[in-house]
Amino acid sequence: MCIILVWGIPLGSLPDHIDGKSAFTRIYNETLGSPYFIRKVRPELDRYLGGMARSFIRSVKANGGLQSEARTRLNVHAVLPQGSTLEQIDVIMQSLENYMQQVTGVERFLTNIYSGEFAMMEISFNRQIENGSFPARLKAALMAKTLDWGGVEWSITGVGQGYNNASAADVPNYLVVMKGYNYRELEQYADRLVDKLLRNKRVEKTNTGENIVDGERSAEEIVLDMDDYQAAIWHTNKQRLVELVHQRGPLSQHQLQALSGGKYYPVMIREAGGMEFSEYDLLYDQMPLDTAAAGRLADMGTLMRRPAAASIHKEDRRFVRKVGFEYRGSKEFGNRFLKNVMEEMKLEMPVGYTIAQEETAWADFFWDDDSKYFLMPLLVVCIFAICAILFESVRKALLIIPIIPAAFIGIFAIFAWGRLPFDQGGYAAFILVGAFAANSAIFIIYDLQTLLRGRSMQRHNLLLIKAITSRTRTILLTGASTACGFLPFLLDGRKEAFWFSFAAGVTGGLIGACIAVWVLLPVLLWKNKIPNPGPS
Repeated sequence: MCIILVWGIPLGSLPDHIDGKSAFTRIYNETLGSPYFIRKVRPELDRYLGGMARSFIRSVKANGGLQSEARTRLNVHAVLPQGSTLEQIDVIMQSLENYMQQVTGVERFLTNIYSGEFAMMEISFNRQIENGSFPARLKAALMAKTLDWGGVEWSITGVGQGYNNASAADVPNYLVVMKGYNYRELEQYADRLVDKLLRNKRVEKTNTGENIVDGERSAEEIVLDMDDYQAAIWHTNKQRLVELVHQRGPLSQHQLQALSGGKYYPVMIREAGGMEFSEYDLLYDQMPLDTAAAGRLADMGTLMRRPAAASIHKEDRRFVRKVGFEYRGSKEFGNRFLKNVMEEMKLEMPVGYTIAQEETAWADFFWDDDSKYFLMPLLVVCIFAICAILFESVRKALLIIPIIPAAFIGIFAIFAWGRLPFDQGGYAAFILVGAFAANSAIFIIYDLQTLLRGRSMQRHNLLLIKAITSRTRTILLTGASTACGFLPFLLDGRKEAFWFSFAAGVTGGLIGACIAVWVLLPVLLWKNKIPNPGPS
């Protein structure tokens, strides 16, 4: 019981609400899922019963993150608006290169232009000065220099706090994924969903073109919203207005081919001044609706800009569209409102079209890639299988399993109390410590099993103490030599990627493993009632 309390009871990870109509669901939502319990009771219980796991998770959130083993570098990213050309971004990067050629102390700088909208420069420094103040001073100079290039989104990372002159994009707190076989129909259903959402005054910042892939840039489109009633008054329709707009603007395809010198050449015909055609001209210039009438587009519709999907995605032969919005209110009422709206949409959407909510909150403990944590259950399963074969007993194999999480308490403690950085090395520390704890427990149980052969069970507890005593020196020396082997990595400091976290985690885990083997294992193996063998 003490080990469980030290490890921690994850009350803070309980769900706020469970969907369903069963008796258990109703009781849970009225007790553990009630607003009073969530806001008043659960934080206090989690504070006192969360144990070392709660402290570790809070420390990882504050100090965790994947680190790189590379040398000190500055990465300068340049992002231009959508539709920019390679020539435009090349001029900007050449200006940056000309500035870098005047800087002394730089080993090299490498520029990569990926498209007309994105380019990156990687700057590395001489080894003598890369750990000094020069990289930070160069970063400050580049931050000041980027102010001279307007219209470009700059981000500089690699030293200190990252710099970005772009306006931060709001992450919507609600995302809805819609799928269907017809892209245009799916877009119409997305617009219909937004109309239903906006009936609630608490809904803000709707977007029918949320990015489906992380890191994808949002695009922007100009939408002509036509009023069918006004168009009918002017005796025209959408198709005629679209044709007029195409005639006024620049064309992207050729209309005919001309024969010259035995070869055909594409010919494009467009109106003079079409490249200078503005939004104002489109809305307020008179357009010939027919042979006897002309009208303005502003009287029959409006132009508006809205975010659009940067690319078209398909999944299982269905198009995918993501809708995001902000809900100003409690999460409970927001989920309830969204659930009702989605139920209305399901009744309107045909077969093959689906709508579902996508969770935007990350897990409390996992990061973007939680696959590394799958190694821990795999480790436990492998150790259990090996021990069951070795001891020919499932019970003895099960006695080793609690030793592994008990040893992890040492890792929790050293990262939580020391506020140490947790990166890739922390993952590896869990694996090594779990294997060390299981190995030590196997030694003791195997020695105990050997000592009990041919002897009376009346001496079980005495032989257990003898087995632990005989193996104490081996376990202690193994743990001490392993910890001393990682001592140089601890002395290198926190800036050392992987190895510092690995060494710190292993050191704390070895201490926890020794305590678990010397305290928890004897408790599990101790026999209070030993059967009397009776007269021989």
